Amino acid sequence: EWPARVEPIAVIGDGIELAAAALSTQTAAPGETVEVRLRWQVTAPPGPALLHLFAHLGDPTAAPRAQTDGPVMGGEYPSSLWAAGEAFDETISLSLPGDLPPGEYPITVGLYDFATGARLPLVVEGERLPTDAVTVGRLTVR
Repeated sequence: EWPARVEPIAVIGDGIELAAAALSTQTAAPGETVEVRLRWQVTAPPGPALLHLFAHLGDPTAAPRAQTDGPVMGGEYPSSLWAAGEAFDETISLSLPGDLPPGEYPITVGLYDFATGARLPLVVEGERLPTDAVTVGRLTVR
């Protein structure tokens, strides 16, 4: 269980913090599914845009080896309804391809505006990351 209030891992857009993240496992085999738990904190209403979450496996500057993509909170609680002070947890699943070569892969996450496809600016320790995606863990594929 995560503490109620923590320093965020990243600030995304104007009012969303990624407060915590955890992988369900550190090692997996090709074809398996890994869960990524995320904790969102809202410091300001993010506005009317329909925000989608992505999680990518592999080098963030290259095409992902595996990915998941969809509306935040599974579409059940759209970001346009989020209010300042709220915090909630989300778990997403990342299915690994059956032909994934062994190795260590970063898992990165970020948010984007579904209408435009534009990623929201993502800032870690005061600096915007060039891919607007933050590494939330590393997975060893055996």
